[in-house]
Amino acid sequence: MLTNNQVVFISASKEHIAWLQKKIERIINIKGHICNVGGVYQLRYAKLESVVVLKGMYPKNKNKIYLKRKYLKIQKSLGIMNITLKCPGGETGIHASLRG
Repeated sequence: MLTNNQVVFISASKEHIAWLQKKIERIINIKGHICNVGGVYQLRYAKLESVVVLKGMYPKNKNKIYLKRKYLKIQKSLGIMNITLKCPGGETGIHASLRG
């Protein structure tokens, strides 16, 4: 999720959020911050860190799998900050095939 130009991952599982934080930190060397809001855990990244995380999630490689609707939402949000991600490709999975 992208809120206020910050990347936020949300889960009811603290273990999942901690695992995700470690995985992202290992790959792109950015830690983020875990907080509990209303009984759910959030892994948050500051604005500039969010750009790095998003560029890691949506590289220019055509072979990456992602949800196109999420990618377009992120493109719109980053457009406000005059930042673009160029990631041709598409989405896979049952939800992608149902959207046509």
